[in-house]
Amino acid sequence: MSDHRLSENVERRRSSDRTGERRGGSPENRRRGPDTLSKSIRIVATIGWLFLLSAMVFIDLAKPKYVTVFEQRNGAADRTGGWDMDMARAIFFLQVGGFLFGTYGFVMNMKRSRRKSDRYRINLLVLAVTSLFGMIYYLLFF
Repeated sequence: MSDHRLSENVERRRSSDRTGERRGGSPENRRRGPDTLSKSIRIVATIGWLFLLSAMVFIDLAKPKYVTVFEQRNGAADRTGGWDMDMARAIFFLQVGGFLFGTYGFVMNMKRSRRKSDRYRINLLVLAVTSLFGMIYYLLFF
């Protein structure tokens, strides 16, 4: 029996040496699931995408109404107008929020990612860049 226990201890030490745990290498992955920071990054990303989705809905509501061919024939062409500038301003602030949430989440993700198995959330970068382009478009053309 004691020989069996001894061989188990030797095998356990060898396996811990392979993972680098005893010799100063990287410790083995002991994570059981997403930690608090990972969950908060997911929440930040969701809120940021909700901001951008809201901005897209507002764009649809704020854009000028186009006159169809049937409306032109019936003389209802007077419904055209310009952009609703109050909604356009709201769109800008929603894009600012999306940019801030995307940038903050991406920076948090960069600080958290230290292991090879950790991955970057590219959707946060896409959110920030899309919101930034929307803000630039608003500042140039409105």
